[in-house]
Amino acid sequence: MEVHPGATWKLLCDAPIGWAVRQAAALDASTIVVTDNPCPEYCLFLVEQRPAAVVSNLVLDDVIDAFDAVRRGTRLYPTLKTSLTAAERTTLHLIAQGHHMRDIARWRGVGINSVRNTVSELYSKLQLDSHVKLALYYYGCWDILELEHGWRPQHYLETYL
Repeated sequence: MEVHPGATWKLLCDAPIGWAVRQAAALDASTIVVTDNPCPEYCLFLVEQRPAAVVSNLVLDDVIDAFDAVRRGTRLYPTLKTSLTAAERTTLHLIAQGHHMRDIARWRGVGINSVRNTVSELYSKLQLDSHVKLALYYYGCWDILELEHGWRPQHYLETYL
């Protein structure tokens, strides 16, 4: 991420898809992240990196409000709801990045069968049936999942409607 030497704040626009996650190492208390990704687990990963703010929509007033809050010393994060456990979120994140189950097992410090069980839970909870669909879900490509596979985010529709 290129930053002007005199900049007090950095604005990271999450484009192309997944850019903010790929820049996770550069996120710090002076970074405001703006994403339109609807996936709460994706946004939660960004929040866990502790930037100054995460704005989870592209409404200009919300971005301005985030700058004002950060300037006053307040961190600003969206309210996020997920039914996934920490292990499931980690596994989802790693699958979306293209890691294989053996690598995920090593990363998490568990056996391959534990990862298989976690993936089965992800499939069940998210109503998806492949690693590719999990990645589409994580990166917010819900329109593709709906158009190509008839998937609808039932668990989130029930929560937010």
